[in-house]
Amino acid sequence: MVKSAKELQPVLKLGDKVYLRKNINQVEVTDEMTGENRQEWHADEYMFKLDELRKEPTIQEIENNFELYYGWAKEKREKENEIKQKKQEVEKLIDEHYDLADLKETVDMLLAQSLM
Repeated sequence: MVKSAKELQPVLKLGDKVYLRKNINQVEVTDEMTGENRQEWHADEYMFKLDELRKEPTIQEIENNFELYYGWAKEKREKENEIKQKKQEVEKLIDEHYDLADLKETVDMLLAQSLM
């Protein structure tokens, strides 16, 4: 989800990135610091880089095929997040394994010293 004080557009190209937004709504929010109410725009957003495609589409092509591009970008980012999460889990297991290996080495060393 993306939030903005400015009105959000369904398709926005910034440099080599294209932002696709759905379910754009204006909502009233209360500032936690001041307690004041203000208007904000909220939307579901996915982004893709133009170089991730074989052929760079025009903004008109993206707008005409919005659901196709949105679905593709959503699936791509979800897969990337899943892979990232799995890598983090593997790294955590590896770190835990090394900690256990260090613990075993320390216990072995203490045991060897106590037998001397």
